[in-house]
Amino acid sequence: MRSVPWWGVLSSAAAPVLLIGGWTVAAVRQPAVFDSTVDTISALAALDATDRVVMT
Repeated sequence: MRSVPWWGVLSSAAAPVLLIGGWTVAAVRQPAVFDSTVDTISALAALDATDRVVMT
């Protein structure tokens, strides 16, 4: 069995942290209240969203 390179482990560990961190930052930057139990993360990248560039 081959071992996984360090950069493979690092990228697979960092991806969920960066994705969740990105949409948390985008949710905080919205002027209206964003409720993650009701709204989808797609709403954070909608045309009328504030700082939608965070999600793209």
